[in-house]
Amino acid sequence: MALAIRQASVDAAMKTRCTPYLLLGWLILSHLAIPAQTSSDLAKGFTSPPAGARPWVYWFWLNGNITREGITADLEAMKRVGIGGVLIMEVDQGAPTGPVAFMGPAWRELFKHVVAEAQ
Repeated sequence: MALAIRQASVDAAMKTRCTPYLLLGWLILSHLAIPAQTSSDLAKGFTSPPAGARPWVYWFWLNGNITREGITADLEAMKRVGIGGVLIMEVDQGAPTGPVAFMGPAWRELFKHVVAEAQ
């Protein structure tokens, strides 16, 4: 019994003494594992972010008021300002009804055009 109690107190003392050194070692090794970035690398990442870091936007199509030319112009403008993707929503916010019925044949063709242009 005395041996078990003594062993437990030795284990606790070892943990208490070793923990700060283990943490310090972990911090040093983790810092060495991360490659250093220069400020110019960071600035380059902001001015020209990778595709996965570019923002997405909501793209509202108002009540069928869409055209092939308008879609192309919108996509070109989004690309020019660094937009990485879109979430398209066909909405009716009191806008006059346009010529393209939601999910009709013309709407689906325009959606295919979006997918083709976006790639």
